[in-house]
Amino acid sequence: MKLEPIDHPFTPPLSLQNHLKKYPLEYGSNGREDWQWKADTLGWRILENAQAQEIGFVWLTSTAENPRHKDLLLAVYDPYKNHGYGNSALNFIESQVQDLSVEKIRCQVNSNRVETGLIVRKWLNRRGFKVYNRDPNPRWISLSDDEYLCKCYNPVYFFKDYSKNN
Repeated sequence: MKLEPIDHPFTPPLSLQNHLKKYPLEYGSNGREDWQWKADTLGWRILENAQAQEIGFVWLTSTAENPRHKDLLLAVYDPYKNHGYGNSALNFIESQVQDLSVEKIRCQVNSNRVETGLIVRKWLNRRGFKVYNRDPNPRWISLSDDEYLCKCYNPVYFFKDYSKNN
C-alpha cells in the first residue's frame, strides 16, 4: 500500500462520492454531493501496491477551534476493507503528525452497526483514540467508554492527543 498526496483543488472522484453515499450514516454525508475542501485540507489517495489501484482516501482538515487540531476522514472501499489498508493509512498519518504540527486528531463514527461503525469504533479505541463529547442522555452516563461506543446509536466522537510528541 502507498499513499499519494492529492493536489488542490480536489474534486472527489465518482468512486469516493459513491462510497460516501453508500454509507451516509457512517460518514455523515447524507447523500450530499457538495464536498468542499478547505484551503488547508491535506489529503492522500490510498493505493494498492500491485496495480496502484485507488482503494480509498484519507484526509485531514483543520478544526474551527484550532488549526493544529485536525478532523480525520478515512474511507476504504468495500472490496479492500478488513485487509489492513485503513490501519496502514492511519499509521502513515500518525507518522506525519510531528512534521505537520498536529496536536490533536479527532474523528466521528456515526453508526454502531456491527458490520460497519462498530468495527471502526472498536478499532479507533484500540488505536488509542479516546471518546469525548458523550451524549448527555442519562441512559449513557453510567456506561464505560467501551460500553458506550458499543451501545450508543448516536454519533460517537473520538480524539487522540499528540501534543506531547511535538
